[in-house]
Amino acid sequence: MAATGFTGLRFSTDDVSYLRSESGAAALAAVAGFELTDTTRIADIAAVRARFGDRAPVLVETTLLRRRAAEKLGELGVSGWLFTDEALQQATAAVVALHRARRLAGHLVHDATCSIGTEVAALRRCTVPAVGSDIDPVRLAMARHNLGASDEPWAGLCRADALHPVTRDAVVLVDPARRRGGQRRFRPDDYQPGLRQLMDCYRGSDLVVKCAPGIDFEHLGRLGFDGEIEVTSYRGSVREACLWSAGLSGAGVRRRASILGGVDGGEQITDAEPDDCAVRPAGRWIIDPDGAVVRAGLVRQYAARHGLWQLDPAIAYLSGDRLPAAIRGFEVLEQLAFDERRLRQALSALDCGALEILVRGVSSVQADPDTLRRRLRLRGSRPMSVIITRIGSGPASVATAYVCRPSR
Repeated sequence: MAATGFTGLRFSTDDVSYLRSESGAAALAAVAGFELTDTTRIADIAAVRARFGDRAPVLVETTLLRRRAAEKLGELGVSGWLFTDEALQQATAAVVALHRARRLAGHLVHDATCSIGTEVAALRRCTVPAVGSDIDPVRLAMARHNLGASDEPWAGLCRADALHPVTRDAVVLVDPARRRGGQRRFRPDDYQPGLRQLMDCYRGSDLVVKCAPGIDFEHLGRLGFDGEIEVTSYRGSVREACLWSAGLSGAGVRRRASILGGVDGGEQITDAEPDDCAVRPAGRWIIDPDGAVVRAGLVRQYAARHGLWQLDPAIAYLSGDRLPAAIRGFEVLEQLAFDERRLRQALSALDCGALEILVRGVSSVQADPDTLRRRLRLRGSRPMSVIITRIGSGPASVATAYVCRPSR
């Protein structure tokens, strides 16, 4: 792998047995003392190889993966965990996994693609009884180490194919593999196992499936899915779409946006809430809703909750005369038809230097943020934002620029 210098490294069950052993743990403790930075990596790897021979690749890789995991999974106490690179990439961030675990309180859960054990660890942290299985013997061995389980099948972990159910009366949680050889799989039927197969296998059962956030909602309808689609974001980044079968959905809820990690702990909004939302010209503030709200199609519900209105019925930007608590907004200083020369003049008059550019509903040919920022050649001292969007439809539509001061 490029990160370590050991290209194409794959762990074996023998590697995992060694890393779980007393001598392996001592070796990992020794390797943890090396910096393994870009400037020291060649020398550090040479030193590790001189001391530990053929075990050097798995020791260095595990050390680097543990460092990467600290931020993503730190709340689960993963400092001594074992990982593969691909498993860590797909592992659910701890905050998101804990959020899902709290929704599953009161159920027995079977994680049928437990991989290295992230979801099971989150469930147990929330005192939700959980068992796990996986078809990959290497990841399963790592999960046994990470979860402190023995190698006996009654210890809560076993080897099994997710498409061959091994539990009854349990909520089945599945996180299909969406990568192969480092490449993402975008088509749901290319997941491993495929989404259609999962739906058919567990039809009539309580099922939770983690999916890529960009999944086609209409495709889910064609598969016969009639439950809830939850889109979750964390720290402003959309992390996943999660499918909850009808028996686990909220009453009357088909779409949910869960915003995690906000100043006040975040919020959730669903399509069962009122969506009365006017369309009006910009007020004092413009708000760009969280990506989970936009992706879940809940912009109008979000606006109604916060007393906002839409600038255009087809555009997700919202406006209001008061900024809702804990929400970042953009105070409108000037509005003009989008024209590069006029925009440069307006920004220069306001002493703009650093510029944040948000674009929605206008082609990148017209307003690519990076290209436009370079062409504007701003030399001022004040940080500002400009929101470029299309107002209206058809021949009467106008590309409009709002010059703003960000609230933070």
